[in-house]
Amino acid sequence: MKLPLQTLCSSPGILATLLAGISLLTQGYAQNQDPEISALPPVPGAEIGEKIAKAAESHPAVESLTAYLKASISNHYLEAVQYIEPTSLEAYKFRTLNAVRTQLDAVTLEGSKRARMRDILNELGFDSMEQMTDIGAKEFYVKVNNRQVETNPSAEPTPMDSVSIKILGLATEDEARTVHFVTRTRHREEVMLVSNLRLTSMIKAGRDWYVSLQAQRPRLEPLPNDVIKREKSELENDPELKRLRKLLDTRKQTNGEQENGDQ
Repeated sequence: MKLPLQTLCSSPGILATLLAGISLLTQGYAQNQDPEISALPPVPGAEIGEKIAKAAESHPAVESLTAYLKASISNHYLEAVQYIEPTSLEAYKFRTLNAVRTQLDAVTLEGSKRARMRDILNELGFDSMEQMTDIGAKEFYVKVNNRQVETNPSAEPTPMDSVSIKILGLATEDEARTVHFVTRTRHREEVMLVSNLRLTSMIKAGRDWYVSLQAQRPRLEPLPNDVIKREKSELENDPELKRLRKLLDTRKQTNGEQENGDQ
C-alpha cells in the first residue's frame, strides 16, 4: 500500500523504520562489493566518452534542455511548454485528437459513444469536444498534462531545484540542426530519489534551441523515383514472374474457351 508523504511525516515510527531499512540495504551493498571490482583497470575508450560528455555539456542547447527537463520532471508544464518547438505542439494536439476520434469511431451504440466521450473529456480535462478542438496547441499541452498530475496523487508538482541533471552525451543529424541528448536525471519522490536515463531531442529554430516532441518518431518518406523504376523493371523482367504470368494467361484463355463452348 502506498502512503502519502503527509502520513509518513505524521508517523515518526513508520518513517524511522523505512529510513533504517534503506540505510541497512545501502550498507550491505557496500560491504558485499568485490574489492577487485574497484581495482579494475580503466575501460578502453573511456576517454572518448569523457570528451563526448564535455562537448555535450558545452553545447548551446544545454540551457534550454536543462530548463525543460527540470520543469517537466517536476510537473511544471506551464514552464516546460515554453521550451517546446511550436510545430511539435501542433503535432501533439493533432495526434491526441486523432486518437480520441479513433476511439469514438470504434463505438457504434449512441449511448455508449456518449459515455465514452464523457470518460475521455474527464481524462484529458476538457468540458466538450469543441473546447478540445478550439484551444491553442500550447494551452492544449499544458491542460492535458496538468490533468494527468491532478488525477495521479504521486505526480504532484515538486520544486524544480530538486531535479539534478547530468549530461552524458549527444548525437547530431540534419547538419547538426537536430541534437539528441542523453542525460541522467535524479529527482525526489517522497523519501526516495528516482534516477532515470533520458533521450531528449532539440532542434534549432532561428537563434534558439527548442525541444522536439516528434524528432524521435518514425519518419515516412517516399522512395526516390529511380529506386521505384529500377524495382519495377526488375519485377517485369523476373523470369519466374514471367513464367507465372504466362501460365495465368493460358488458364484464363482456356477457361474463356470452355465458357464459350458451354454456351
